[in-house]
Parts: sequence; structure tokens; C-alpha cells
Amino acid sequence: DSLAINELLAGNIPNSLRQHIYITDTLQDAIGTMHEVTFSTVPDYLAIGTDEDYIRIPLLPQTAQQIATHYGSTLPTRKLSALIHQHSRVKMTPQPMTPDATMVTMPVFARHDSLLNMQMKGMNIKPFKLLTAGHKKDISITNRIANEPNRLFIYGLHYPNGKAIQPLSGAHNNKYVDYSHGVRLISDEVLVDGQIHSLTSLLKDSILYKLFSDEDGPMQVTTYPL
Repeated sequence: DSLAINELLAGNIPNSLRQHIYITDTLQDAIGTMHEVTFSTVPDYLAIGTDEDYIRIPLLPQTAQQIATHYGSTLPTRKLSALIHQHSRVKMTPQPMTPDATMVTMPVFARHDSLLNMQMKGMNIKPFKLLTAGHKKDISITNRIANEPNRLFIYGLHYPNGKAIQPLSGAHNNKYVDYSHGVRLISDEVLVDGQIHSLTSLLKDSILYKLFSDEDGPMQVTTYPL
């Protein structure tokens, strides 16, 4: 992670991955009022390199948080992860690897990325051009961070039909990362009924939090502790 964060903070990121894609939906707040909401996210999971030579890089949650904060972004809630998958133009089929001791190593990170690229090639899809989802578990933010600050929370790895293989889980501590984890950056600037708001501020709002979270109650903490 110490090597990866230096590259990512220096801007060693594929150019196509810098182009945010906007998602607009009509969502309900905690008292049942409907709102038109627009948020934006990068087309794929965070990668190091260029458009031609890159690797999607799994990171520890505190490193992912540093990157998100640096780029004026937030990590997804479970609801945002599901919305991104719902609106994605490219719905990948998950490619689970053998669950053994090697799943936390760089060679397996690279092998998994190669499998994803082979699948995309078979779909005649060029990486980072269209909103793509289903191929990683999101490092997620959740209400649970407030009381479980030393845990990693992951969710996702959706089948094309929208069913997530990985329910929201805090089974691992924040020193764990494996090939299946992805960092999805979502801009902290969102539109609600045409007005600009901070996404992280709305997640703390007693009514509007429900637009972006499917949990009970607003979030007290919206970031992983560094």
C-alpha cells in the first residue's frame, strides 16, 4: 500500500478512469418524499497505470480512504454500490479465485485482473470507457464504522441479475486486503432536486441520508479512521 498510494496520489491513474459518469435516479428520503438525485462515479475500480498498461489495485480501507479524500470523493455505501450496478452499462460476471493463502498476494491480484480483461475482451468492451460493475467487492462505508473502527467493510460482487455474492460484511480487520476488493470513488458533490450538496453531509442528515443509504438512521462517521 505504501508504494501504491504514492503512485495514486501522484496521479498515476489511467486517463479514461478520470472521466466521471453521472447517474440520475428518483429516490425516497426517510419520510417518504421523492427526490431527483444525481451523483457521479468513475467508470471502473481504481487502477494504477495508463489506459494501455494498468492494474486494478486492491487496497487497505484506510489507504482507500486517503485516496478518496485526496480526490474529493467518498467510498460507496451498500445502497450506492447497488445503484451503480443497476445503472452500469457493463454488468460483469464475477470471477472468484480459489480461497487460499495466495489470495492476498500480488500475483493473484494480477491474475484476477487478467481474467477480468479477458472477459471484457470477449464482450467487445474496452476497459474504463463505460460504467462497469459486478467484478469486485466494494470497500464500503457503513453506520457500523462508528462502533467498529478497526474493521474492513465489503459488499458487492454482483451477478448480472443484481444479486450480490458478498453481503455487507465486517468479518476482516482493517489490515486485510485480497484480490476481490475494489476501490470505487464517488464524487462528494451531488445534486438533489437541482441543488448542490455534499454527499457525506447528506449521509449525516436525519431525513436525506436515506437517499444514499439503506441502513437504519443517518451515519455518524462517513470515513475510515486514518
